[in-house]
Amino acid sequence: MRYQHDPYLRLADDDAYLFYSRFGEVLTVPTLTHLVKTWSQAVGLRGNYGSHSMRKTWGWWQYKRGKPVPLLMEAYGHATQKQTLDYLCIQAEEVAELYDLEL
Repeated sequence: MRYQHDPYLRLADDDAYLFYSRFGEVLTVPTLTHLVKTWSQAVGLRGNYGSHSMRKTWGWWQYKRGKPVPLLMEAYGHATQKQTLDYLCIQAEEVAELYDLEL
């Protein structure tokens, strides 16, 4: 299926929201989840994707780009760094690689 312009997606300046409703308002989480599921199916992705997938993927890429875990912890509203690492599926092996340790 060929990608066509989507009226919900607006590429604008960095301070603007990325997704808007047909009425120009910011989308709600359930609506965005429905759209992500529709887009995922349209391009043939297998799996269960939604707005939460986008939130988690954003954090994972921030971590991989070197953003400090305490900053991500604050962004997510987590109480501990372990909670953030668990949420992002950062395993003990990956943490050990940071220190070049063998488990």
